[in-house]
Amino acid sequence: MYKITRLQDNKTWEVEEIHYIHFDSHGRYAHSEYAPCINTALLLGPLCVGYLWMTSIIKEIVHTSENSYKLITENSTYEITKHI
Repeated sequence: MYKITRLQDNKTWEVEEIHYIHFDSHGRYAHSEYAPCINTALLLGPLCVGYLWMTSIIKEIVHTSENSYKLITENSTYEITKHI
């Protein structure tokens, strides 16, 4: 379970899955990863029924630890915490 907070307005989501989506040169889905990467978008799930939210492209990873991340996208800053 993950808690994601958009810092500009403190909007939060609690989700079971997150994926980091890579796009090809045409802007289409290429593949996904489970760890944050520059030039990916954060997709909040569960993906079996669609998705809840997708961020703009990640431009900077400010902080990373075993259970948390702080990411800057093209237009927002997010904190992600993994609940153990």
